[in-house]
Amino acid sequence: MCGRIHRQTIENTCGSARRSRHDGDAWQSDRIWHPLPHREYTKRTDDRGLEVTNRHTLTPAGWIPEADNTKLSVKPDGSTQALAREVGGNSYTRIHDYDFTAARDYRNRTSAFWTDVRAEWDRIAATHPVFTTAPEPNGEPRIEAFFKLAERAEKGEEITKTEIKPVFDRYVNTDFAKVVTTTMP
Repeated sequence: MCGRIHRQTIENTCGSARRSRHDGDAWQSDRIWHPLPHREYTKRTDDRGLEVTNRHTLTPAGWIPEADNTKLSVKPDGSTQALAREVGGNSYTRIHDYDFTAARDYRNRTSAFWTDVRAEWDRIAATHPVFTTAPEPNGEPRIEAFFKLAERAEKGEEITKTEIKPVFDRYVNTDFAKVVTTTMP
């Protein structure tokens, strides 16, 4: 996968990066910008984004993801000022002898739906290299709108692309002029 786009979606943050280092069992992303998590929109008005480096290291027992984040304020002239630094990591241990039947069944029942969701993200990224995700209206996480559709798919209902697109229309802004004004103070 060296050189491919990596997207990370955790609740309500997302971003992409290319690998800049790959030495067998570890990789590190380029330093990239992420939108602020929802919780940050409600606390301060002077911060506009996170400058992030992600590292992932495979271990014999699992893997360790690490994040090195700088919270930034963007000034009217476009310059940035660091407000805070966050460094953290987790460790995940591979599970053996576990019955993953429920997860495999869910994936089988919903894979067509999630394939269409990924295809729409790919279409947006290919046609609009600069876009933002909107703060979550009424505190509803964006992912919940997708999970509501996935629940229907899991029950055997076909979810059409015309049902998926309005979720993107609600939460993804591809208008460059609006992207610039929403990311600048």
